[in-house]
Amino acid sequence: MSNNEKYIEWLEKSIANNYVKHFEYTEFQDFRLIGNGAFGEVIHAYWKNQGCYVALKSFNNNKTTLKNIAKEIILHKEVDFHSNIIRIFGITSEET
Repeated sequence: MSNNEKYIEWLEKSIANNYVKHFEYTEFQDFRLIGNGAFGEVIHAYWKNQGCYVALKSFNNNKTTLKNIAKEIILHKEVDFHSNIIRIFGITSEET
């Protein structure tokens, strides 16, 4: 199993076990670019189901960033209880 497949499997298991919540991309609208960097973009969007604005962080789709996505989710989950930490609600995938 390649590293890429390992991280895809980890994400799929995390979603199945409710460790990470998956949201449909159609739940978001009114996208506006906030900024971009080496790994992807940060987009301001309206979350229709919750009635609030959120930041969506997109990643370039390659082997390096799949590992970084998994690591970032794990780190966020470890400190999710702290009031000074930006919350991660879950993940979504852009419809192609």
